[in-house]
Amino acid sequence: MPEPQLSTMWGQKRAEHIRDFFRLGEEAGFSAFELGHHVRAYMLDGAKPGEWRVLSIHAPCPNPSSLRGLSEEGVLPSATDEGKRKMAVAYIRQTIDLAAEWGAKVVVVHLGRVDVEPSIEIGLRDMYRQGQKDSPEYKSQRQRLVNLRSQHREANFSAASRSLAEIAEYASPKGIAIGLENRFYYQEIPSFEEMGMLLGDYPSSLVSYWHDTGHAQVLEHLGFTSHIDCLRAYAPRMLGVHLHDVQGIKDHRVPGAGGIDFPALAPYFPEQALRVCEFGHDYTAEEIAQGREHLRQAGCLG
Repeated sequence: MPEPQLSTMWGQKRAEHIRDFFRLGEEAGFSAFELGHHVRAYMLDGAKPGEWRVLSIHAPCPNPSSLRGLSEEGVLPSATDEGKRKMAVAYIRQTIDLAAEWGAKVVVVHLGRVDVEPSIEIGLRDMYRQGQKDSPEYKSQRQRLVNLRSQHREANFSAASRSLAEIAEYASPKGIAIGLENRFYYQEIPSFEEMGMLLGDYPSSLVSYWHDTGHAQVLEHLGFTSHIDCLRAYAPRMLGVHLHDVQGIKDHRVPGAGGIDFPALAPYFPEQALRVCEFGHDYTAEEIAQGREHLRQAGCLG
């Protein structure tokens, strides 16, 4: 079983340079790491590849500081605007280059979203927080979202598929595998069914499944897809997993602070799958050490 990694998500507001994050991570008991989209280019200045073990990188990394936010700007692999789609692919290619430079063998990728008005899902989540999950209004709003996503998915899914083909073609000669991550929002790509469609186009050595425990649990809580069903379907193609807990529909909680049944998930994780602790930045080093121990006792970590 690979050694556990700590994601740079925990380093937000804590480390101004990647060296500071690595040092803090080592003090918390980690010796392997995942660089994420919280990392800006200046944070890597002077850092030498090979000084630390980086097993995976979450695209886009480094994140371009010139943009307020790629998602907010519509710079996504699923963009129907060809210029924005190509820009999103270019940023992922930069991440692949960084992975090759740092010796990481996996790049985790988000493929974008279906262009449905975001306020619909935001409203649905507000209703959930207000305890209205079982109300007729909630169920009606959820079905409306399902219908709208289905009606509008074709153009965005086609763009995302084209982007993935370009990303995979670029990654292949560099020996980098692409991990397609299950998503946090229902309108995002890929859905449960779309994941299988995309994976079927590639060998597992090139494109595989990346499982996120928090994302899967949140969508189950909202009444969309079963967490265990995701694992049953795609565990054989699992390249790695982001491990974090959920309180209601708030993710990136330290394991043990939420309600995820990690012992029930552990048997689905392939022995060779990478294990990344993707904990929120609001936890102390002692708390993340406790979260890691919770995962170890659950069988999710060696």
